[in-house]
Amino acid sequence: MSEGLARLQSSRVMFQQAAKRTSSAAERTEGAILALLTAMQTVRQRIMHSEARLSDELDGVKTRLRTEMAHNHQTIKRHLQDTAKMVRSIIERTRDDAQGGLTDALGSNVGGIQK
Repeated sequence: MSEGLARLQSSRVMFQQAAKRTSSAAERTEGAILALLTAMQTVRQRIMHSEARLSDELDGVKTRLRTEMAHNHQTIKRHLQDTAKMVRSIIERTRDDAQGGLTDALGSNVGGIQK
């Protein structure tokens, strides 16, 4: 019977040692998983922060570009209006010169006819 008790005691010690090793391995695994999850959370927070910064910067660029485009539109509109005024002025001068030339021509022809 003492031999059976000795084997039982030996088995109990082996199971206790195996349980300690398993418990220790589980604790190490839990620590490693916790460290990985913490690192992943840090990476996630950095990505979210970068996305927010990028979004803010893009909004700023969009605003600047919209302002610049509006300014360019107004500048082009003014240039087109100035160009249209110049063209009208040239056409009017040309018309006035042509009418003056015709009037002079008619005047000299009529004057020549009346003599």
